[in-house]
Amino acid sequence: MNKFFTTILLYWIIFTPAHVSGQALQKGPSEDKKVTGQEKQFIHAYFEAERYKLLEDYEQSIIEYQKCISLIPQESSPYYQIGKLQLYVFNDLSNADYYINEAISLDPKNEWYYYDLLTIYGLQNNIKEKQKVYENLIQIDPENEFYYFEHIKSFIEMENYRGALKSIKNTEKKLGVSNQSLRLSKEVYIQQNKLKEAEKIGNKLVERSPLFYSDLAEIYMHFSQYEKAITTYNKLLEFFPRNPSALIALHKIYYNKKDIKNEENILFKIA
Repeated sequence: MNKFFTTILLYWIIFTPAHVSGQALQKGPSEDKKVTGQEKQFIHAYFEAERYKLLEDYEQSIIEYQKCISLIPQESSPYYQIGKLQLYVFNDLSNADYYINEAISLDPKNEWYYYDLLTIYGLQNNIKEKQKVYENLIQIDPENEFYYFEHIKSFIEMENYRGALKSIKNTEKKLGVSNQSLRLSKEVYIQQNKLKEAEKIGNKLVERSPLFYSDLAEIYMHFSQYEKAITTYNKLLEFFPRNPSALIALHKIYYNKKDIKNEENILFKIA
């Protein structure tokens, strides 16, 4: 257990009245000997930091957290709390980055720390660092498919399509083929202007659910294959007659084609 939480637990055992905690009586006064003077100072400073934070005296709160760091520098929580204040209160991304990374160095398996790093790198539009964070999160929780998909998206954002496809393949090998992995493959092929490969993925999606006729139609729209798009959107409407994306897309196609009759039919369905 993280030492900070251990000390907090001991604090509760020592100072909570016996009528509130029967466990305190069972453990007896010997528990007091387990908390050093330094740890008591740490607990006091930490609670002071929390108190000042509630009072919105954030600068004083940071001072108290820094006292905690000077008392027990190997404890990650005060670093993290300072980092959060620098990020969400003072908007100091550089200091926030520093303190949260310090917390991670002390407690590298705490996923919550990484989430705030993602916020920082998102604000900085630092895609490469975001990707590194997801790589770390995958190491911590290798069964969480969300981390894999976000890691893949970072490749796409950096226009590293070869890396994206390789990452998709590795993800499917580990977690299996999924709707999301197929849709990410579709996005890569669209960005690469590869109609044949994108169409193949679109058809795989349709085999999984008729809802994905929308994805296949979007592929045809992107490549200006309007007749195929019309056919595909109409198939989607067979299953979902009020599907808004299909109706709007068909109206746009017919309007551009000056096909007044079909345009009016679509307008009638939308009304």
